[in-house]
Amino acid sequence: MATHRYDHTATLLPSGKLLVAGGRNETGPLNTSEVYDPTANTWTAAQMATPRTLHTATLLPSGKVLVAGGEVSAPLDSVELYDPETNTWSSSLPLRAPRRLHAAVLLSATSKVLVLGGENVVAGQTVKLNTAELLGTCETVTCNTAPSQCHSSAGVCSNGGTCTYPLQPAGFSCNDSNACTGNDVCDSTGTCAGAPVACEAPPGQ
Repeated sequence: MATHRYDHTATLLPSGKLLVAGGRNETGPLNTSEVYDPTANTWTAAQMATPRTLHTATLLPSGKVLVAGGEVSAPLDSVELYDPETNTWSSSLPLRAPRRLHAAVLLSATSKVLVLGGENVVAGQTVKLNTAELLGTCETVTCNTAPSQCHSSAGVCSNGGTCTYPLQPAGFSCNDSNACTGNDVCDSTGTCAGAPVACEAPPGQ
């Protein structure tokens, strides 16, 4: 690996790659992650928003990874989401209570993440937590990137963290980026197409 670390998490991704996130070494808690590709036998790094160790990492049905809590110098309430498609991290809604050394479990029936127990530090004293909270995976997802202009830009998140985008009605005006077509519209399958431009009246024989 590029960085030696301990107290990190390791998550097997649907692609067969391995995400190693956070942890610490002699410099302190780390804000880096690395992905191992067993086919190429290589590691690829990605920057996290917050250094953290003693956190949890939960694989979501969407293939993204939800990293919650942990600590830097004190327990954290922050949450981050890793996207393997772009190898990037984004911040998400925070936990209701900072916690480290907790557990996080994906509930298959609801596709929500149950975060429970762990420790917090209150007035300089370590407090064992008997609380739990339920994170809806859609709370971590913003559905505003439609796959095409023939889909609505306002997507709907199913409670597995996956966005779907309704089709625009057939006949919806679009642009197929083809200069040789005109009057472009979306069809019932979400494809933008136009009528061929007629090339008449040649300039000479």
